[in-house]
Amino acid sequence: MLPALLMWAGSFTDPWAIPDLELMTALRIITTSLVSDFDSHAVRPGTPTFVLATRRLGLWHSNFGSTAIALIAHFLALDPDDDARSAAAVR
Repeated sequence: MLPALLMWAGSFTDPWAIPDLELMTALRIITTSLVSDFDSHAVRPGTPTFVLATRRLGLWHSNFGSTAIALIAHFLALDPDDDARSAAAVR
C-alpha cells in the first residue's frame, strides 16, 4: 500500500500540501484495490491507516529535505572559485 501511496503523492505538483480529503480518497482506492473486502469507510482522518499513511508521507518529505541539503553541501564543497569547503564541512 505505501509504495502505491508514495507514487500517487509524487505525481502532485506540490506533494507537501495534500488535502486530507484527497489523501483519504486515494487511500480508499489503493486499499480496496489491494484488499477487495476492506471496508473503505474505515479510512478517514484519525484512523490507524490514515495516521500510518501521513507519518510515512512525512518521512518521505524529510528524506527529500535531507537529500537536498547533502547535494547542496556537496556542490558548494566542489566549487573551486569559492571558499565554501570550510562552510560546508560537517562537524
